[in-house]
Amino acid sequence: NSGSFVTDMRNNIITGTSSFTNNGSSLFFDATNSGSSNFSNKYFGDVTYTRKNGDIYIGVGGSASNVTEYSQNLTLNSASNILIGKIKFTGTGNSIIEQLGTQPIIVEQLIIEKTGAGKITLNDSVTISETVSFSSGIIYSSTANSLIFKNTATQTGASVTSYLDGPGTKIGNTAFTFPVGKPGEYAPISISAPLNSTDAFRAQYFTTDPASVYNATLKDA
Repeated sequence: NSGSFVTDMRNNIITGTSSFTNNGSSLFFDATNSGSSNFSNKYFGDVTYTRKNGDIYIGVGGSASNVTEYSQNLTLNSASNILIGKIKFTGTGNSIIEQLGTQPIIVEQLIIEKTGAGKITLNDSVTISETVSFSSGIIYSSTANSLIFKNTATQTGASVTSYLDGPGTKIGNTAFTFPVGKPGEYAPISISAPLNSTDAFRAQYFTTDPASVYNATLKDA
């Protein structure tokens, strides 16, 4: 479509693989509408959003109950104009988040509710603008594909059953606790408020003896 057409998709349960492509100048909304509730969509297969024109909105605005829910992989293919609001990962299987295009992945609210051994692997860096809610399940990141928290972004609920395994990055001048750990261990690392809004700190927890890089005999007891 061209012009001001709107495709609004809401309140669905989809069991197969899904692929949505916006070729025209119209708008595509997934679980999104201002001021309304019961717009949530649940996907039990892999989901891909390709944006060639127009805009794609995923779980943006509307009621706090509106959320797009994934149990498998989430793939984006865009240079710009995919906006991600509130998304949730559930199910017992593993999931990945990746971007095939060039647009940075920015998520307002990310909810982790994996069960059993389910995990989420970041194949690209993911930036959080508001909050990550850990309930169950582990996020796996890497130096190249970090979980990034913008200034004033927060995390809640992290525990021995739900945390970040790998590096996390905090940008800004607010105090922060990195929700990091390793299998069977939750080992949060906290920083006080940095001086500048552009300051960035990266933290990762390692289950290893630090003696190889930290000589305890040279330190005060």
